[in-house]
Amino acid sequence: MAALTPQSWAVRVAAAALPYVLLGVVCAAAGAAGGWHFTGQAWQARHDREALARAEVQRLADKAADLRRQAERKTAGTAAGKHAAALDTLNKKLGGAHAQIALLSRRQCLDAGTVRMLNGIGAAASGADDVRAAAGDSSSAAPTPSPAAHDAAGYASERDVAEALAVCRAGYGSLASQVNQILDVEDAREQGEN
Repeated sequence: MAALTPQSWAVRVAAAALPYVLLGVVCAAAGAAGGWHFTGQAWQARHDREALARAEVQRLADKAADLRRQAERKTAGTAAGKHAAALDTLNKKLGGAHAQIALLSRRQCLDAGTVRMLNGIGAAASGADDVRAAAGDSSSAAPTPSPAAHDAAGYASERDVAEALAVCRAGYGSLASQVNQILDVEDAREQGEN
C-alpha cells in the first residue's frame, strides 16, 4: 500500500464525503422550500379566514343598517299617516266651522283699535331679526286680511272674528300634529340607535 500523503488523503476524504454533502445541501434546500411553501399556505389560510370574518362583520353591519332604515321608514310612514289623518280631521272641523260662521251676523263686535292690536300680534317689530323667508318665497308673505275682515269704520264682525279664530286653531292643530309626529320619529330613531 502506498503511503498516504496529505493531499491524497484529503482528496479521498473529500471524494467520499462529497455525495453526503451534496445530499445534505439538497435536503436542506428541499426542507427550506417546503417550509416556505407551508408557511405561505398557512399565511394565506389565515389571511383568507380574516377576510371572511371581515366580510361577515360587514354583512351583519349592512343588515343591521338596512333593518334600522326599514324601521325608520316604517315609523316615518306611520307618522305621515297619522299626520294626514289629523289634517283631514282638522279640515273637516274647519269646514264645519265655516258653515257655523256663515250663520253668524255681521254685527260689529271689535272696535278699530282692538283690530289693529290683534293684527299687530306676531308682526315683526322694528329692529327685530326678520326670520321670514326671502321676498320671492310665497311662504314669507303675511296673509293679507280679506276685505270683509272689517268694515270701512275698522270694526270686525262676529263672523270675521270667528273665521280668524277657526283658521288659527286649525293652523295650530296642523302644526302641533306635525311637530308631534316629527318628535315621534326622532324618539323612535334614538331608541333604535341605543
